[in-house]
Amino acid sequence: MGSKTTSSTTGPATPATGDETTTTAIRIAGASKVYGSGQNALVALDGVDLTIAPGRFVSVIGPSGCGKSTLLRMIANLERPDAGEVEIFGASPDAACEAKLIGFVPQSPALLPWLNVLQNVTLPHRVNRAAERKRSRAASASPRSVPDLEQLLDDVGLKDAMHKLPAELSGGMQQRTAIVRALGLQPEVLLMDEPFSALDEFTREALQEQLLDLWDEIATTVVFVTHSVTEAVRLSDTVVVMAPRPGRIVDVVDIDLPRPRSAELLKTPEFHHFEDLIRDRLQAAWRSPELPNAA
Repeated sequence: MGSKTTSSTTGPATPATGDETTTTAIRIAGASKVYGSGQNALVALDGVDLTIAPGRFVSVIGPSGCGKSTLLRMIANLERPDAGEVEIFGASPDAACEAKLIGFVPQSPALLPWLNVLQNVTLPHRVNRAAERKRSRAASASPRSVPDLEQLLDDVGLKDAMHKLPAELSGGMQQRTAIVRALGLQPEVLLMDEPFSALDEFTREALQEQLLDLWDEIATTVVFVTHSVTEAVRLSDTVVVMAPRPGRIVDVVDIDLPRPRSAELLKTPEFHHFEDLIRDRLQAAWRSPELPNAA
């Protein structure tokens, strides 16, 4: 099938109920996705296996068309696998979404233009109060208190912009708003689909540092899709490398660098070592032959 099992923990999850806990945040087993049929079939994912422990920051990187976003959308319950299974803290993606265990940050901030910054970030919490009751019955690792969203906005430099409309914000400010909005319900899993791809390099590096500061405080599990090797190495505990035709995991690299990871770390030989390692893996994946039955 061309799959590769990657794991940040010690085994598959057991579905949890009530007060039972699990040592696995995300478990994907044999997940495949095909678009179309017959000669027009496109194998987006082929037999993907992936296990992620709670509190890990995992980046997924690979060439265009390797299924990175499809994999993320499966975890988010926006796509369903044609084969295999996906679990979030032992629960199905349906149950995890219903209990608001998952936060999602897309490439575009997707803010409501008629609401100001504070109204945008508090909206999910206001409309999903019932989710806390469902969360307590789902496979959440631990109960979480309601976050101070104004403080989170202050933490990412938006204190003076709380009452501004999205049209009055820069691209970086809009994306910071989207990140705080996703964190508003204290998700156990935060999914991020190339959230900084449209930003200039300076803004991108600043937001990376702010994201790491937030992640250090909330200790949630993060799955982060990116095309940037430098971004993946800087942010991650683990980098998952994917190959196209069909989309599959070909390698996993644990990033053994100290935290916190400041901008100065990017200049060190140790950091460049991991950049070179990931690039080598990507080049090997790109050169690898197309597997049988791939589109």
